[in-house]
Amino acid sequence: MDHELRAALSDFRKGKPILLFDSPTREGEVDMVVSAVHAAPGMVALARRDAGGLICVALSSEVGGKLGLPYADDILRRAGMGGLTIRKTPYGDSTAFSAWVNSRKTFTGITDADRSETIREIADIAVNPIKREFAGKFYSPGHVPLLVARPEGKRRGHTELSIKLAKMAGMPPAVMVCEMLDSKTHGALALADAGKYAKKNGLHLICGEELESAEL
Repeated sequence: MDHELRAALSDFRKGKPILLFDSPTREGEVDMVVSAVHAAPGMVALARRDAGGLICVALSSEVGGKLGLPYADDILRRAGMGGLTIRKTPYGDSTAFSAWVNSRKTFTGITDADRSETIREIADIAVNPIKREFAGKFYSPGHVPLLVARPEGKRRGHTELSIKLAKMAGMPPAVMVCEMLDSKTHGALALADAGKYAKKNGLHLICGEELESAEL
């Protein structure tokens, strides 16, 4: 493991966001990721303001299985709406979306404070995932999309990469993720620009290939 990754893991444990680039042959996008444990209201606001994409929580496939979380495309097929689903996205993978939830402690669920409450409660339940407790603490539909990592080798997106990052850091397998967008180009933030943002803000930028090849 190289120094950059070791330093990134240290920052991840401390609650600093990490910038995670998947691959130039996949989405070619950078996500801002932070342990769900550390998703305070200010961190949600940072992701909303500086990243700008969809604020989600990635969960490991093990946690998703214990909580009985289905994938969104499976829900649609069971509802007879399979025509809305897609087997593979333009970048080659199936999606990782599951349910959208709010904590039962929240009001509207969309404010930085409310999403923070939901995300940190998800981190708590990821440590000891019990299905009946999950149903008692959250309701759906809500304002925090859940992403469930596909089984190993089935997908190699930001969901799976962020979960590996969490496991390597010894943190719960629950990670807040948000795509970094560019308000000038109206597309994804270029890798070079993400690098500039990382340098300016003292953050680490990690590439998916580097993370995939690292041993747990």
